[in-house]
Amino acid sequence: MLLLLVGCQQATKTPSAEPLVKEKKDGNVTVRLIVENPDVTLDDDIVLRVEAECPEGVNVELPDIKEDQFDAFVTNDSKPMEKKLTAQGTMLFSRVYGLEPLNEGEATIDSFKIMVKENGETCEIETPEISLKIKPGEDLGEGLAEDELELMAIRSPWRKGWILWSAGGVAVLAIASLLIWRRRRREKMVAEIRKSPLEVALCALEQLEKDDLVAKGELKEYYGRVSSILREYVEGRYGLQAPERTTEEFMEDLRRDSGTLSKDQKSLLEKFLMHCDLVKFAKFEPSADEVRATFESCKDFVVAAGDKPEEAESLKQKA
Repeated sequence: MLLLLVGCQQATKTPSAEPLVKEKKDGNVTVRLIVENPDVTLDDDIVLRVEAECPEGVNVELPDIKEDQFDAFVTNDSKPMEKKLTAQGTMLFSRVYGLEPLNEGEATIDSFKIMVKENGETCEIETPEISLKIKPGEDLGEGLAEDELELMAIRSPWRKGWILWSAGGVAVLAIASLLIWRRRRREKMVAEIRKSPLEVALCALEQLEKDDLVAKGELKEYYGRVSSILREYVEGRYGLQAPERTTEEFMEDLRRDSGTLSKDQKSLLEKFLMHCDLVKFAKFEPSADEVRATFESCKDFVVAAGDKPEEAESLKQKA
């Protein structure tokens, strides 16, 4: 019965609509609100992404929304902020939120306040608002033909009772299936959020290999991503602000640091980041061996450093 219900839902599901995007430009920073699944019903969770695109060297702080921030939605889990280098040479900051609608009809996602820091100065940029129309949830009684309704009306009382009990049983099974599915989906989201810096870095490196950017001739994009992977790992593992700073600023911080990283680690990081900058900004074309060595150097660094001790212990307990 459960398989039939799920199969029917999948068979009748319409193609998802294009994401709904609202964008605003303020100076050299562009902020966006993006609803990934705008064609939602009361039974669905809304996937909301907040983005800020800016030049390198500009630091952006995306908000972690509160549970009671919206009147029309309940806030679920949010994924941690991601930073990556775009093909245009800008930095893209993003964060994903899960929102559960409370009522059908018109609903508004209020603007977000994004903090932008540049050259020692801080300013606040507000994103646009987004309005959605929340459709009613699925009704198991919909779709019955008129003659079927008339036939149900003239059936004997005991048949009516049997039909009611059957409909009730189907409804209970459908609700139970929906609750199990939503619970598993949220558990998966929580598991993604709780990934250690090592797990995040290794997954990102695996995806980088699958995208095969080198074969496509997109060397700048490739080096931008491998550099971002190592910078974000260093920030997550050691708490150093690597992604938001230029290579020169980051290395100057490392020289002043006395105990977080070893001398060999600092030397490896400097050589790695300087090599990446040559490709990204100086039009240096590395050989195939140099490209592979850069990838292996990044992977060796994160594997050798591993997780924080407390995170490693947590992973052991989960295992």
